[in-house]
Amino acid sequence: MVPATAVDAAGAEVTEPEQVKEQWRRAWARLATHDADDARFDRAFHDYIETRPPGDPTAVSAGELEFDGNHRPEVYKEQAKVLNEAIQLAEVRDSVRRLQRGKAVGCDNISAELLKEGGPEMIRCLHSLCCIAWSTGQMPQDWLRGAVVPLHKDGDRRNPLNYRPITLLSIVGKVFTGVLEARLSHWAEHNGILVPEQAGFRPGRGCPEQVFALMELINTRRRAGQTTYACFIDIQKAYDTVWHEGLKAKLRRYGIHGSMYAALCGLYAGCESAIQLGERLGLTDSFPIETGVRQGCVLSPMLYSLFLNDLAQRLKKMGDERGIGVPVGNSGRLTLLLYADDIVLLSDSKEGLQLLMQEVHEYSRQWRFSVNHAKCGLMCFKPSGSPPPMRPLPLGPSVVQWVTQYKYLGVELECEEPLRFRAYRRRALATALRAANAVSGLGLYSGKLGVPLGVQVYKAMVRPLLEYCAEVWSGYGPLVGAEQVQTLMAKRILQVSKRTSNEAVRGELGLQLLDARWQKARLLFWGKLCSMPLDNPARRVLLASEAAFAFTEDADAVARATRGGTDPSAAFAVVYGSSRQSGGRSLPWCAQLQFDLAALGEPLRAFWRSPDRLRDDFRALQEFRRLATVSVRDRERNRWWNALGQHSSLCTYRELKAGPTALQLQRNISCSTVHFFPTNGRS
Repeated sequence: MVPATAVDAAGAEVTEPEQVKEQWRRAWARLATHDADDARFDRAFHDYIETRPPGDPTAVSAGELEFDGNHRPEVYKEQAKVLNEAIQLAEVRDSVRRLQRGKAVGCDNISAELLKEGGPEMIRCLHSLCCIAWSTGQMPQDWLRGAVVPLHKDGDRRNPLNYRPITLLSIVGKVFTGVLEARLSHWAEHNGILVPEQAGFRPGRGCPEQVFALMELINTRRRAGQTTYACFIDIQKAYDTVWHEGLKAKLRRYGIHGSMYAALCGLYAGCESAIQLGERLGLTDSFPIETGVRQGCVLSPMLYSLFLNDLAQRLKKMGDERGIGVPVGNSGRLTLLLYADDIVLLSDSKEGLQLLMQEVHEYSRQWRFSVNHAKCGLMCFKPSGSPPPMRPLPLGPSVVQWVTQYKYLGVELECEEPLRFRAYRRRALATALRAANAVSGLGLYSGKLGVPLGVQVYKAMVRPLLEYCAEVWSGYGPLVGAEQVQTLMAKRILQVSKRTSNEAVRGELGLQLLDARWQKARLLFWGKLCSMPLDNPARRVLLASEAAFAFTEDADAVARATRGGTDPSAAFAVVYGSSRQSGGRSLPWCAQLQFDLAALGEPLRAFWRSPDRLRDDFRALQEFRRLATVSVRDRERNRWWNALGQHSSLCTYRELKAGPTALQLQRNISCSTVHFFPTNGRS
C-alpha cells in the first residue's frame, strides 16, 4: 500500500493528493530521461551515433563495434533477410499458446485467458492486427503504454525511489512481441549471432552451465597448481538504462533491417508509463520512457543480449591478441562468462584482469551504462588457499575490492581450497527449513490442506530450494541435512508421528531420496553438456577436466572397484590417478559423474565410452535421458523395498505393498498420487 503522502528530493513532505501524484511522476520520470550531457559518458561518441544516418548500417567508427572473423556486415544483412517475411497465422497461434494464465492485465484490461479461449476466430483477428503493425511499423498506443505498480524495497515508504517498479503491458501487444522474439531467437541461435559465453535467456542454456564452467575451471587449475583471478561486475540498473539510439545502431550493424527493424523501432517510439498508486490516489499522468528496454516485454532479454554482445567480442579479441584470459585445455582462452547482465572477467594474472577491466570501462563510457562498484568484487583462487591480494584494482573512476566470498547467480563462491560450496549449502538448508515451517502453517498442521495438495506445495515451494544447481554442487559432496527436511515435511503432510518409519512415509508419498534426485540431475546435466557445441564454455571446461584427470577410459575398472560398497574415492583412484596426482584435493566433477554411470550399470557406462553420440544423434540423447531416469528410479525402488525387509516392524506394511503388480507403477494408497513404489492398488 502506497502512503497518502510523499517526500521530495529535499526531504519535504507533500500531502495533497495531486501533489503526491506529481511527486511520484517526477521522481520516476527523471529515471527514464535520457541525459546526453552526462559527464560519465563519451559525448563525442554519443553525438556520432545520434546523428548517423539510419540508412547507413555499414559506417563504423574506431572502437564502435567489433565483429568476429566469421561475420561481416554484409553477411549479417543477408542472414537477417528471413526476419522480414510476412507474419504467419501459425506464429500468432504459437505466441498465444505461450501466454501464461493468471497474469495481470495491462491498460487495455484484456487478459490472456480471453485470448487463449477465443478460438480460431480470435487467432485470425490477432493475426490481422499483427500484420497491420508489421506492415506499417506503427503500434497501437495501448501497446506502448505501461501501468507501473510500485513494490516497496526498504527505507522510507514515502520516498518514491525506495520502490521497485513493476510494469504491466498490454497482453495483446505481448502476442505481437512474442512473434518477434521467436523470430529473433531462432535467427540468433541458427546463425551464431550471440557469443557462446552468453547463457542468459537462451534456449537450452541456464545458470548451472555458467556455475559449472567457473567452478570446474577453478578447481582444475588449482589441482594443476595454477591461480585464477576473477572480477564480478554488476551493471547498475542494466535493463533500465539501455541507450535507445545505441541499441538501434547495434541492430542495424547485425543486419536487422526492413519490417523487423521498423517494428522494433515502433515499439520504442512514444513509449510511456503511468504509476498506479492504489485506490486512494489512482493513476498518475503519463511520462515518456527515453531509456531502457521495456520492462515485462518478452523481447527485452534478447535485445539486451544483442546490445551487450560486442563487449564480449571485444574482450575475446583482446584475449586472443594479447594472451589474456584463462587457458582451457587445447581450446583456447576463456576471458569472460555472461548471463544476461552478470559479467565475470577471468585471467591467469592480475595484470591481465586489469586490462580486461579497463576495456569494460571504456566500453561503458561509449555505450552509456554505469557499473555499481559496491556490488562488484575481485576474487583470487590460489592453489594454497592463501589470502587474496590487498590492493584493489581500478574500474573507471572507482576501485573494486578483493573479497573472499561472492554470490554468483545465486550461489556463494568462496576462496577456500577446495571449493565445496559451504556457504551456499548452509544458506540453502536454512532457507528450505524456513520455507518448510512457513508452508506447514498454511494448513498442514490442521489437516485442511490435504495430502495431495500438501505434496504439491512441498514440491513447488520447498524442494526447489534444495535442488537449485544441484547438478553442479552435489558433484562435490552431498547436502547434509537436506533429507531430514524432506522427511520432516513428509511426516507433516501425512500428519503422523515423528517416530514413524521414514521408509513408510516415503512409500506413501512416492518421494525419492534427494541424493537420488541429485544423481539423476548430474547424469542429465552431463548428457546436456555432451550434446552442446564444442565452443560452449561449459563443454570446453568439461573436456579439459576429463583430459587432465581421466587417465583411462576403462569404466569397467570403476565398476569393479565399486562392487561391495567400496568408497567412491578409492574407486576414483583407479581412473583418476593417486591422491598425489590430484594434489590430495577434491576430485573433479567428471569423477563423480563416472562413478554415477558405473554404479547404474552397463547401458549407461556405454555412453561414457562414446559421448560424441549424444551430440551427433538426438535419438541417442533421448535414450540416455530415458535410461538415466529409469535406472535411478528402479534402483531407488529396489533399495526402498529391501529397506522394508530389514525392519521387523514393517513386515505387515511390506506384505500390504507386495502383490502381482509389485513391479508396476501404481496409485498411492492414501492420496491417489502416482509414485514409483510398488503397491497392491487402491484401498
